[in-house]
Amino acid sequence: MKRLKNLVFLIVMLLTFVFLIGVHAETSINDVPLVSGSPGTGSTPSPTGDTHTCWFITDYFDYGVQSVTSTSAVIAVGYEAELRTVGPGEPVADYLFTLKYWEDGSSEVHYIDPHLLMSFPARIEKTIANLKPGTKYYYQFHQEPVNSFTTLSNDPKYAVDFKIYNYTGGSTINIIINNLSDAVIKDWKLKWTFNESVQISQLWCGHYTQVGQAVEVTPMAWNTEIAPKSAITLGFSATRPITKPNNINLAMATDPVITPVDVTTLVNANSQFAFDIFKRLNTTETGKNVFISPLSISSALAMLYQGANGDTRAEIANALSYQGIDISVLNSNYQSLLNNLKTVDSFVTLNIGNSIWYKEGLSVKSAFLNTNNDVFGATVKSLDFSKDDAADTINNWIANVTNGKINQMVNPPLEGELYLINAIYFKGDWTEPFNPERTIKSTFNTGTGKTNTVDMMQANNTVEFGKGTDYSAIRLPYGTKKISMYCILPAQSLSIDSFIAGLNVAKFNEIKQSLVSREYFSVKLPKFKMAYGAQSLKTALNTLGMTKAFDSQADFSGITTAPIYVDDVLHKAVIDVNEQGTEAAATTVVTLPTAVQDNFHANRPFVFFLVDDTTGSILFMGKATDLVEY
Repeated sequence: MKRLKNLVFLIVMLLTFVFLIGVHAETSINDVPLVSGSPGTGSTPSPTGDTHTCWFITDYFDYGVQSVTSTSAVIAVGYEAELRTVGPGEPVADYLFTLKYWEDGSSEVHYIDPHLLMSFPARIEKTIANLKPGTKYYYQFHQEPVNSFTTLSNDPKYAVDFKIYNYTGGSTINIIINNLSDAVIKDWKLKWTFNESVQISQLWCGHYTQVGQAVEVTPMAWNTEIAPKSAITLGFSATRPITKPNNINLAMATDPVITPVDVTTLVNANSQFAFDIFKRLNTTETGKNVFISPLSISSALAMLYQGANGDTRAEIANALSYQGIDISVLNSNYQSLLNNLKTVDSFVTLNIGNSIWYKEGLSVKSAFLNTNNDVFGATVKSLDFSKDDAADTINNWIANVTNGKINQMVNPPLEGELYLINAIYFKGDWTEPFNPERTIKSTFNTGTGKTNTVDMMQANNTVEFGKGTDYSAIRLPYGTKKISMYCILPAQSLSIDSFIAGLNVAKFNEIKQSLVSREYFSVKLPKFKMAYGAQSLKTALNTLGMTKAFDSQADFSGITTAPIYVDDVLHKAVIDVNEQGTEAAATTVVTLPTAVQDNFHANRPFVFFLVDDTTGSILFMGKATDLVEY
């Protein structure tokens, strides 16, 4: 019998290296070229007129190691450049030189302060310190345009995104305002709020005012307009490096280019499904940890939903809480939500992607493939499932997008006809990290009555805290506070499983609304790693009313005329919580308070959520009941 299999995984950014340059750090080096290929360009926009004056690099060279000790080395690079003028609308970008170095045989790469080309120094020297005596190292100088850097934030209202470069240890930054729309942006203002004390001392290419941590920038006469599909660069000098911009956006006199889609309908449905599936799974996990990505599961099933018809379609809709939602509204919401999540905060990594793999020879309807491509951005590939390496091809894709967190979900020989893969990966640093020196060994009282030793993180910070008759809760934000972890401790008299049984969307909203800022608040949270699954979701989905999809008479006629059905739905999720932040990944496979004094000391079972606070989407959720040393 043919079966339909569906996998959901997490996406990562991959670090790639273009080439290597060798140096023996303890003795001498080989005199080798810096980089190969044609020279790049750098730019500093002209303060007047309709043209830009740019630095064009005409030559560059490697001076090599200037001095070396057993534990350090000084390496120098130089370049020659000339000023040229380009017309309005021509792309210009500042370039920088970055020094990378790594130990022989190691994949760990270290970066030394990049140098931004905004003037014409003929020579740059960089010091590599803390080298291991007697160890061979390699280094690489690399030049890269600033407009290829990570997005700082975006403003979907005006179809604009922002990119920032602030080289480590320096005080000069560049902000790229990128007009993604087909309309001209006119009479713009840039409003930027810092979440740390920084004073702007100089601005090139614009005027600025600063009051406290709020900065407002207005353009020069020559850059009041940003042409469609083009960008402008603003250069700042500050009293110290700007590492944590809190908010950046445009305000302008013109009408918005894009009206963002209200995703409330989808978020509400997905939240309902999140609590439904979590509570169903928890009923069989007494005394055990549980961790899932409800967004991963619902996204995978939503892709499947596109090809379901009849009663099969109705049951999937009911299980996912999509009943009564028009498919066009659902898809519009999904498209907007997934796009927004990808750029929600540049200080965290949250990447989402999808793919469809189908067996060569299977006739898959183009409407199904096109819809999943348009709405979910799914890559579509056919694969010869009879080949021995077919499973490896899919597993390698999984390992690639999950950064090795989940590296094997299908085994040869492949028996399915179709694999739908949704991938999500999260990694974020706390806005206020825990101090590792304050982490201590402590006791954790498990859900089964035994005690374990854990590594307990501690902090006394300003924290959002709330409590009710049956809970106490805190919010721990990441990055620029757009994604957060919510940790909830049931009252001492209430078991963790009884508390979870009463959780729903309304209760979670009540908990979030109870949070208020508290200064010098004592927080104790265990460091922990958790892996859940691969866990079958078939029984849980059956109890939610999704049964026909697993029957041989399932109606997936929107996918293919072949008689396919869902054999099982598997889910796996992993998480790592430490002083610096959190890393989490998940994969789903569908085979077709009370206390005497207010504090938050998580020395007993608790529930936790990773939530996108801009939309309310629950990305991950879990129960920590049996933790051990990190």
